Amino acid sequence: MLRQQKQLLTERDRYFDFYNAVPVGCLTVNEIGMIVEANLHAACLLNVPRDTLINLSIPRFIHEEDNDTYSQYHRQLFVLGKTQVFELRMMKAGASTFMVQMQATISYDAQSEKVCHVIFTDITGRKKVTEERELMARLITQMNVSSDLRTCISELTESLKNWSGCEAVGIRLRDGEDYPYYETRGFPLSFVEKESALCAYGPDGTLQRDLTGNPVLECMCGNVLSGRFDPAQPFFTARGSFWSNNTSALLENTTESDRQARTRNRCNGEGYESVALIPMHIANRVLGLIQFNDHCPGRFTPELIQHFERIADTLALAISRRQAEDELRKSEEKYRTIAENTYGMETWQLADGTYKYVSPSCKRITGYTADAFYHDPELLEHIVHPEDRAMLIEHLSISHPPGVQENRGLDFRILSPDGEVRWLSHSCTPVYDTHGQWVGCRGSFREITRSKQSEENRLLQAKKERQINKTTSLQRMGGAIAHHFNNKLQVVIGYLELAMEQLSISETARYSVVSALDAADQAAQVSRMMLTYLGQVKSKREPCDLAVICQECLPTLKNRLRRGLKLEADLHAPGPVINTSTKEIRQILLNTVSNASDATTDDHGCISLRVTVSLATEIASQHRFPQDWQPKDSSYACLEIRDSGCGLSESEIEEIFDPFYSTKLIGRGLGLPVVKGIVKAHGGVVTVESSQSTGSTFRSYFPLSQKRLSPLPVVVKSTPEKRREGTVLVVDDDKIVLEITSTLLSSLGYSVLTAMDGIEAIKIFTQHKKEIQFVLSDFAMPRMNGLEALQKLRKISPDLKMILVSGYSEQEVMNGNFREQPHFFLKKPYSKQALKETIDLMLVP
Repeated sequence: MLRQQKQLLTERDRYFDFYNAVPVGCLTVNEIGMIVEANLHAACLLNVPRDTLINLSIPRFIHEEDNDTYSQYHRQLFVLGKTQVFELRMMKAGASTFMVQMQATISYDAQSEKVCHVIFTDITGRKKVTEERELMARLITQMNVSSDLRTCISELTESLKNWSGCEAVGIRLRDGEDYPYYETRGFPLSFVEKESALCAYGPDGTLQRDLTGNPVLECMCGNVLSGRFDPAQPFFTARGSFWSNNTSALLENTTESDRQARTRNRCNGEGYESVALIPMHIANRVLGLIQFNDHCPGRFTPELIQHFERIADTLALAISRRQAEDELRKSEEKYRTIAENTYGMETWQLADGTYKYVSPSCKRITGYTADAFYHDPELLEHIVHPEDRAMLIEHLSISHPPGVQENRGLDFRILSPDGEVRWLSHSCTPVYDTHGQWVGCRGSFREITRSKQSEENRLLQAKKERQINKTTSLQRMGGAIAHHFNNKLQVVIGYLELAMEQLSISETARYSVVSALDAADQAAQVSRMMLTYLGQVKSKREPCDLAVICQECLPTLKNRLRRGLKLEADLHAPGPVINTSTKEIRQILLNTVSNASDATTDDHGCISLRVTVSLATEIASQHRFPQDWQPKDSSYACLEIRDSGCGLSESEIEEIFDPFYSTKLIGRGLGLPVVKGIVKAHGGVVTVESSQSTGSTFRSYFPLSQKRLSPLPVVVKSTPEKRREGTVLVVDDDKIVLEITSTLLSSLGYSVLTAMDGIEAIKIFTQHKKEIQFVLSDFAMPRMNGLEALQKLRKISPDLKMILVSGYSEQEVMNGNFREQPHFFLKKPYSKQALKETIDLMLVP
């Protein structure tokens, strides 16, 4: 019994250790609102010793304006028994207020009396940030919708006053060399009139300036605006703000030197104890300041001053933009009449190079005023684009023989004051006096930026069209080559397989035949890769998890890397689902990672692999392959492979997806073209982001699947070997292919009839239709191809079975509107085993 009591006391001590250690306030309150238990964090938040808290009423720590709110939730808790979550203000001992989130739950004490467990967290900082964001949004909206700057800043000042809770708020903006009040709220009119001007004037009424030539600004406002502050002093911040919660104590305990001198102390004279002066920074200058005043001391905290500083800088940017817009509007109104009547910029330049006349439209054409050209006759040579400067100088320096009236023209680029590139079309005519002496030139300048951009866009479009035509031409050529190549490989592979069957394992010639057969298979793989690049290989696709496929391929990828290279994967399952085949995604991964490995010369380089979902708007518009691809969906699955290699130049990026292009060795380079072909066949696009010495990023985008993931395939038991017999009609226009096909079928036990094209096939089938079990026909033949012949043959025998073969891809062969379709398609070159399995599948009852 004693042991159990000791164990219970130990457990109780552990509970209270945990209770006191949790970083939230915990109170236990009875039904009448008295605190019966509290943890140390609650005592710390309320600034009251823990023992003192016990038996105190919780409402005494609730802000008087929120007591009704607490009482309502307290009653609901004890009546309904449901957990209550709410926010309100609490009071620390010392009368300071903080915002909390409370969660109250019902429980029972040791006497089975209902008690309330209250957990509360200080959310003052979070609420202030939320309020600041809301204020920012409101202020920006006011800046955008207000009709003029005066109205806009008036509304801003009112919003700042309401948000801060201060009695008075003012905004000073630069006007000439001074910073008068632009708008105030809550300040007495007499105070504003006396304090508005900050510039110091001497006894003779002249403006006083410092050693750098800037005007001397008085008062603490002047210190803040001029950057005269000491961040070591507690009343200055590192960003140059001044603040005090007790100006009387500040004046009593500091010297004029501490306060950077020239202070008028009128704020304190008006009874303002809490004062904050926040500079509005933009770039490297101060646009003005925001002033917060209150008669009550202790209004500010360091966190609140930081809020003020962020607001001030945001407002500085918005006000500066609005001022610029207003100035631009005034300027446009001033020069509108001239601009509408004079489109081009007209000049008259004298023989000594100075301007006699420059039309006002020069501002619109070049961005520079006529006065700028009068002041600097060589301004045009200074603002011309660096690449066109030599050409312009040569044009302007051409001699002018007497009596020659030629009108010489030139197109060149200039840089406007804001760095914008503009195209100008210039023509000039020499001017001669009555004695035939050259006295200057009349010049005309028209801005042709839009027409030049249109021309560049036209050339870019023409380049894209050439690329598309190039791709189309490659497709035709590659398909034709693959067709003829595959036909010949069919003969080679067929005879090699027959030779293998006739050689025993012990014969030395068998090794040579096996090697030749391997080489033929590799040649067939090259053909398949070429067709894949051309998008002519159709695979069976089904919904698959892209991230899962990549995870399964990671061991293979790591084994392919050069020693020392690191592969990092960011793959989260479940990932995006796309319609694809595992084989195609593995091919993309192997080819792209192999390319990245070759590009990463550093033995300690890194290749990263990531799968995400991207919005269509996030897909880069530059370096897309295919170049004419446009998004059709709102989002796409993205397979990203990034390397830390040597990177690619602009010209290399344009060529890396061309067949057999490589920056390494001639004759390699089908890896990335195959990637492009596979992604294109999915309806997607590949983008490249690279620069030399910084590495490359290849992103393959795939349309997302609208279907669910396919179930795991069911394993089908193999069927027993069947005896093959009957007659087969073989149709092919290539005699040697016809011969090897007939031989293969004969070796399988079939009798063979042959035809050289579709018309001959119809004739032979008509004569032997009762004997013929099925037809094996080539697709591309003269007079009548295989599919056309099938339409005729099915009219003779509707149940006719056919296998269609071709050196072209199935996608290209079947790309037609034919009612009758073959039972199976075999891609040349095919093996004897593939032929046998296809026949068995077709003849299954």
